Parts: sequence; C-alpha cells; structure tokens
Amino acid sequence: MNQKFEELKLRAVREANVEHIAFDNMSQTDIRILGDIAVEEKFAELIVRECMDVVLDKDGKEWAGYVHVCCEESAGMIKKHFGVE
Repeated sequence: MNQKFEELKLRAVREANVEHIAFDNMSQTDIRILGDIAVEEKFAELIVRECMDVVLDKDGKEWAGYVHVCCEESAGMIKKHFGVE
C-alpha cells in the first residue's frame, strides 16, 4: 500500500476520538467495535483532508507559480461533500 496511506492509518489510530466510549459500561467487544469505527472515521477524514491539501497545493510543489481559482472551490466542494470541518 502507498506509504502515505500507512502514515494516515497510524495517525488515525493516534487521533481517533474515543471520548464517547463508556469504557466502564461496555463489553470488550463493544469497546473494540466502537474504537475501530472511530479510527475508520478519522482515517476517512484524513484522506479527505489530504485530497483537499493536494488540490490546494499545500506543499507548494505541484502548481508553483500557477494559480487556479477553481482549486479553492474544488477543495471547498470536497470539504462540504464529506462534511469535514
């Protein structure tokens, strides 16, 4: 798999929001399932953000000196479509 995906997977595990999981009142299986869902959601969010960054050329490499007004609109459309804040 692409190295970027591997990096995003590891980051998703670190950054997943598990605050909503009531660890005291749940079975290990339920905790694991909710944790997996939280990681999957974070992974998807990170992929969307990465796509937005590519469109917006956050690294400044791909479109150096070449401005596209539609890039910001495209990133905004991606953000809205996936509900990323």
